[in-house]
Amino acid sequence: MSTQGLDRGHGQFGQILPVGEHIIPDKTKNMFQYTCMEHKMKYIGLGVGGGFTWGHGVAMWRGYPFKAYRKHVLQSTLRGYAAIWPYVCWKPIVERRQGKTDMMTHMIWGSTTCGMWGIVFRGSIGHMFNGIGVGIPFGCVFWACREYVYLPLRYAFFQNRREYKAPGWFPIRPMDSYDILEKEIRKEKVDILYPEDFDEDGNAVLQSEQVGPGWG
Repeated sequence: MSTQGLDRGHGQFGQILPVGEHIIPDKTKNMFQYTCMEHKMKYIGLGVGGGFTWGHGVAMWRGYPFKAYRKHVLQSTLRGYAAIWPYVCWKPIVERRQGKTDMMTHMIWGSTTCGMWGIVFRGSIGHMFNGIGVGIPFGCVFWACREYVYLPLRYAFFQNRREYKAPGWFPIRPMDSYDILEKEIRKEKVDILYPEDFDEDGNAVLQSEQVGPGWG
């Protein structure tokens, strides 16, 4: 088997491997973990179970006959699955894109979510394609709200994370190591004494008492 090109970061099945990484997949990172199947099954079970419980409770409370009961429980189960779908598909999409949470990731997530909602809530393929078209700008808007509203409030205001760089418009900006270093450098520059900081007798003169030429 030729390994030409593998040292340049190329991989198989659309997965790009970093330079120097072993091309043989690790046994602990099998397809079950790679596709986040455990994450999917947990949230799918939560959504389907919640939808079934809600539909069963409402149908029993209203006293539906078996035919209406079956239809109502099926619709509620599908709606519970559709309601939990944004949580189901978010983590696998991020993992497929090597942990990126940029605008493209949100566009894929939005089109997938709105397409699922269109086929479940409206029940037609046409509404699924309409949902995919609507989901692309919806993902862009969600990305903008997440990057410029949610994350600054969470990381800079509530958690005060120093490694997070808030946008320029955000009033609260936690100091990181570079900001602290810059502050100390400015402090050292201010503490330096120059010849004009002393009077004729050699006594230090406060900066508030120093008057420049032409200002007297």
